Amino acid sequence: MIQTITISLERFEALKSALPAITREHLTDVYGISETTWTKLRKGEPIKLKTWERIQARLARRIQATPPNFDTARSEAA
Repeated sequence: MIQTITISLERFEALKSALPAITREHLTDVYGISETTWTKLRKGEPIKLKTWERIQARLARRIQATPPNFDTARSEAA
């Protein structure tokens, strides 16, 4: 049987906030997911656990790749 997971609304909002825009391209580039999976997350429906693990891994890599002073540098540039 396929293992699934349902994420909380708070977690969905955190995922949403990390996207530059909600487009097919950004969903694929940032999280490696389809619009169908995004819709399931938005509606609070279960997704495959392996898909969730992929999202988490991509998010972790993205956080590690962001320089520590990134937010400060953006604020100073404005």
